[in-house]
Amino acid sequence: MEEEDEESQAVLQRPLEICLKHSTVNITDASTCPLVRPQPGVAALHEYAEWITEVNDKQGEADPVLGYWSEVWTLCEALWGRLGPSDQEPDMETPDEYKQQLERRRTFSAWLSRGATCRVEEEVALAGKGSHTEAIFSYLTGNRISEACRLAQKEGDHRLSLLLSQAMGSQYCRDLLALQLADWNRMQTDSYLPEERLRIFTLLAGKPVWQSSDSVVNVCSELDWKRCVAVHLWFMLPPTASVADALAKYEAAFQGSCEGGKYACAPLPPYLDHEQQDMEEEEEQESKRPLHTSASTCSQTLTRQVKTHVSAAGTRTSCSVCREEYDYNF
Repeated sequence: MEEEDEESQAVLQRPLEICLKHSTVNITDASTCPLVRPQPGVAALHEYAEWITEVNDKQGEADPVLGYWSEVWTLCEALWGRLGPSDQEPDMETPDEYKQQLERRRTFSAWLSRGATCRVEEEVALAGKGSHTEAIFSYLTGNRISEACRLAQKEGDHRLSLLLSQAMGSQYCRDLLALQLADWNRMQTDSYLPEERLRIFTLLAGKPVWQSSDSVVNVCSELDWKRCVAVHLWFMLPPTASVADALAKYEAAFQGSCEGGKYACAPLPPYLDHEQQDMEEEEEQESKRPLHTSASTCSQTLTRQVKTHVSAAGTRTSCSVCREEYDYNF
């Protein structure tokens, strides 16, 4: 019991120590109350992210809330942290705006990929032998292209493996695959293709929704909101697109304001993500709200990266992080 109390105290004490370490404290003769100012820079942000990652690795299974905290802190690090190698000197010359945009895209992409790891591995394990196309699709939604290629080769699906190897290539490859889909549809030969295979081709063609001869193929239909953002960034936009471009496309997707109508789920708090299938009413309400007023702290944080004029008040709602209405630890 004492050991648990010490761990709980450490979770609350360590961030306060980080805050004090990266603050300037002044005491003037005019007042006995110290004046505390945060130091400029992002050193504290990186230390917070490092701290919560270590704590979550040690205690995350016992306390899922730590996983939610970790998601938010590491997202902040990806959006506002230092760019370039971790051992790079902080006073190095700042790269131009275009390079910053690409580097920020890279850090955000890595955050999305890390966050999808558990779900992708669960889905691949459930797919089992004989359902390799479902496993390949799951790998793609986690940006694990190499593993998708290896699995296709292992199953003797060499043509698909060749297509997968070009998944992150130029728009030209996507356009050619879109023409192939159109030809199959015109001749109605897509009726002979399993839907899970068509879903892979649709994703690789950069199409969120495709009307086949027999059904509507929606690549986002079984994905949580973060993977919906991810597939927009990786497969439906050019490699030079920014984080803001991906968010704008995703927001139109869950609000239904784009050409394909509403085809992606709205952002929900992490403790409701796994219950998405049973949360139709709440998800419907969320789809009517703009991204910056959503019930998820991560989606609100993302909006503040691209819309700096938006108020941060919503992110302080406890229910956007955990189930407990009065838990304001975060």
